[in-house]
Amino acid sequence: MPLITTTRRATGWLAGSYVIIGLVVLGGANLVLLRATRVSSEVFSVVLVFDLLYVSISVLIIHSMARFFLGKSRRQEERYRAMVEKLPDPICCWLPDTTLTFVNERYADLFVTSPQKLLGRRWLDLVPTSKRASVFEAAAEIVASGHPRSHIHQVDRGGLEAAWMEWTDIPVVDGRGQLLYVQSIGRDITQRIHDQGELRKSHVELEQSNQERESALKALQDSQQQVIQQERLQALGQMASGIAHDFNNALAVVCGYSEMLLDWDDRLTPNKRRSYLGLIQTAVKDATAVVNRMREFYRYREVQDAVTVIDLNALVDQTIELSRPRWESQPQAKGVTICVERRLQTTRRIAGCESELREALINLIGNAVDSMPHGGTLTVRTADREERVAAEVIDTGIGMTAETINKCTEPFFTTKGVQGTGLGLATVNGTIRRHTGKLDIRSEMGRGTTMSMLFPALAEEARPPRDPIEPTPYDHRGTPLLVVDDNELLCRGLRATLSEMGFAVSMAVSGKQALELYEEGRFAVVITDLAMPDMNGEQLIAAIRRQSVTQPIIMLTGFGEFMKAAGEETMADLLLSKPITGEALNKAITQLLAGRNGKRHEPCQFCGENVIGAASLASEPASRPVRKPSPALPSGNVGSTHACPPSGGVAA
Repeated sequence: MPLITTTRRATGWLAGSYVIIGLVVLGGANLVLLRATRVSSEVFSVVLVFDLLYVSISVLIIHSMARFFLGKSRRQEERYRAMVEKLPDPICCWLPDTTLTFVNERYADLFVTSPQKLLGRRWLDLVPTSKRASVFEAAAEIVASGHPRSHIHQVDRGGLEAAWMEWTDIPVVDGRGQLLYVQSIGRDITQRIHDQGELRKSHVELEQSNQERESALKALQDSQQQVIQQERLQALGQMASGIAHDFNNALAVVCGYSEMLLDWDDRLTPNKRRSYLGLIQTAVKDATAVVNRMREFYRYREVQDAVTVIDLNALVDQTIELSRPRWESQPQAKGVTICVERRLQTTRRIAGCESELREALINLIGNAVDSMPHGGTLTVRTADREERVAAEVIDTGIGMTAETINKCTEPFFTTKGVQGTGLGLATVNGTIRRHTGKLDIRSEMGRGTTMSMLFPALAEEARPPRDPIEPTPYDHRGTPLLVVDDNELLCRGLRATLSEMGFAVSMAVSGKQALELYEEGRFAVVITDLAMPDMNGEQLIAAIRRQSVTQPIIMLTGFGEFMKAAGEETMADLLLSKPITGEALNKAITQLLAGRNGKRHEPCQFCGENVIGAASLASEPASRPVRKPSPALPSGNVGSTHACPPSGGVAA
């Protein structure tokens, strides 16, 4: 190796130098001595022999020392060569022109050849042709700088796959700083480069996959939006079907009993007529409750909504009579007989909304009838269950499987095919849960089904809430009213009802006709619909307010409950919903005219005109919305429907 060879040469030069220096020093010393002492030739001969002997001995000693040092250098060279040969990394030494002067076995194995065949070759020839220029430039920088550096390049392995090598190049210089050779230690990083390439490829594929996923996700979101829209439309249709179902239940009662009243009038006793009329009125109230429950799609039901103390036995009796057409008339028309049994065993009461519970019972009875296509026995039973009161509907029909029992209360689940909406039991279950109750279902195929509604029982001391204090009655005899509605049939019904109460009622079927009547005479109260052609209720009220800002006005509309729930305002003094009973309408008129404090009017502090005062208006029921002053009217008495200029001017 170059390093060992250099050491050997240095040792030989050192030994030869010692011999020459010794001879010169010894000969010169003797000549000086002989000249100084002027000895005889015999003495000089003796001294010369002695000097030659000394020089010979010195040469032998120096030769022995040189052989010792040379042997030591050989052993060091052998140990160094053995160590380099055993290293797992390829090692080589090369001259500035890239000629190889030494390679180890691993370097030769890299190129699948022997070290002898590589010595004297240029390692640059082992680099792929396309990379030689850049690699030689890097090698020239190392030779010029004389500092160790690292670089990476490919090597050509003949017929084998090219390898990626990372080389650490260490320049070796002499004492004068002249470059002797460059020693390079390599490391095969082909697998690392391959892994990095695979990683980059994976990154690219991952990016492409992410883009594809984003595109797929967007397409999925678009599809979901379409599906959601379709489901909303379907749910809307199913909701409409459910409402129609509940409405049909109420209409079936009305049609059934009204038909009996018309066809069998001569056979019915006064008590039966009154009973049938009472059932018709109850069915109408239930239909009204169905409409009101539509509000639950956009607001929560308030706790105080129509919650009363309920006698469950009386409710069951009434519901059985209401549903008689469903379990008696309709099945008999198909040649099917269903026997109904009542077992009313509880004496405790519950709290709840009577119309909702009645509808739930009607739904359960309807399902029981449907489950007995060939007839059977329908049992409605009330009983005490520890701290709860149970209302049970039991049939002897076809029964249900365990899977059907688990799913039957899910919205839109039905076993009736296209004839079912899947909302019956879901509605029943929702009603029971709102009443803090529980629906228990027991069924067996071929042996019938038992539906149990369990409600918390009220304590014995619980009593129905007292009715609010009624306002001071107002003498209606001859009191002029103006009723406005584009539905002439409804308008005639209101006129008939109010006339029986003693009011003098004028009727108008349009806003323009009402305005003409109003200009001809004065009216204590104006009752108007909202949705009318040409001139709607708000436009009519605005026109009346321009003539008399103190005119009491009631708006009676089918949108009443929805307007209240949405917080919509009206210029009317009271907002009522259709349908309305004569009793409720009479109460509203009385409240408006008299107020709960017994005052009807009080003088305006500016103009002295009698108006409905702030105290009276403050006592109005909470359902009355606060009316904003019309922009066309100047603001006057605060809290009043009256308006006049504070400066005493004339109101518009």
